[in-house]
Amino acid sequence: MDYNKRVVIFGAGIVARGAIIALKADERFDNNNLIGCAVTNPSVNVSWLEGIRVRSIREYKGMKDLRILISVTDKYVDEVILLLEEMGFSDYGLLSIHNCVTLMESTWKKRNNKEIGVFIEKKQELEDLQYLLFLSKQLKGDVLSFEVNLANHCNLNCQCCNHFSPIAKKEFLDIKQYKNDILRLRELFGEEGIGRVMLLGGEPLLNRNIIEVMRLTREIMDKAVIYIITNGVLLPKMENDFWESCRELNIHIKFTRYPINFDYDYWVDYANKRGITMVDETGEKVKSTYRLPFCERGGLDPIKNYMKCYHANQCIVLRDGRLYTCPMSAWITILNEKYKKTFPELKKNSIDIYNVRDKQEIMDYLRKPVELCKYCEIDNYQYEIPWGTSKREIGEWINI
Repeated sequence: MDYNKRVVIFGAGIVARGAIIALKADERFDNNNLIGCAVTNPSVNVSWLEGIRVRSIREYKGMKDLRILISVTDKYVDEVILLLEEMGFSDYGLLSIHNCVTLMESTWKKRNNKEIGVFIEKKQELEDLQYLLFLSKQLKGDVLSFEVNLANHCNLNCQCCNHFSPIAKKEFLDIKQYKNDILRLRELFGEEGIGRVMLLGGEPLLNRNIIEVMRLTREIMDKAVIYIITNGVLLPKMENDFWESCRELNIHIKFTRYPINFDYDYWVDYANKRGITMVDETGEKVKSTYRLPFCERGGLDPIKNYMKCYHANQCIVLRDGRLYTCPMSAWITILNEKYKKTFPELKKNSIDIYNVRDKQEIMDYLRKPVELCKYCEIDNYQYEIPWGTSKREIGEWINI
């Protein structure tokens, strides 16, 4: 690889994400030479990847001293090569999953972390993509992204919800606590140290104080990208102040397209005409769900479960002065209360943001499993289940 050339990563998925992290971790590579990501048809839903802009491959046509690194899953490589050649790109190469893993693992090991050994022992039990995802969690920088529930309950009733909203009581965000918490996070991470803030639930639009939360978040997290994650159903009932606040505060709306009688396209157009970015969060043509079951007896391998998990250190939750590695660990209290269970919760699954020395202590904590990982049946996750309403039966969340 010529380290003096400008580089564009072709791809915007998990392999491309690994490629970006791998290149940034390579001491021989000048990060200023990584000028972007390219895809065939860019989507506003994936416009940035690890801080790198995602654009159409057509925008790079004709650039000199440019090398394209193909970073997609194996089944798409030949298709991408054919496209690049048809467009006249001749300087391209493959930064495969294996190449990414080799670079990332080498950097990870240089940290001399005493706990690396316990992870390496489980490496052979992971598929290539799972291991790449794990390494990307270990090599995260010092920028924190997190989500916060504005309401625990929801106006939809989705089966297997990993926030347990169908069985949650009507409960809203404590704004005073939230203000203190994000002030503390800004103190720890600085203005540039917060990447994304997701305002969700449950259903966030149920919270009548949502505008106050939006303003507070933007005031304190001035540099962050802020999203409202919603099912969209309540958008027709939102007052003009809501829409104006989204525009004024530069807060984006992401929605999930559920198979219900709701005109999502109309509201996308409505928002965009008002200068507000509103996009489909998943891009699924047909909404599906997934089931993440717990084993009540516990005793499962927390290291392997953490390494394989697509939520741990990916969907970090801020709740009442503590950060949790995933939504299930943050909201397992709802499941415990509903079904009288005793899964580990609160302090066993989180770190107190008021009782840490610095941001590094938080980031190090999030790179490890928590107590609940011993109860999560990662190998029995079920994906692409047709979307349906919850019957609020225990079997949606616990294998019985």
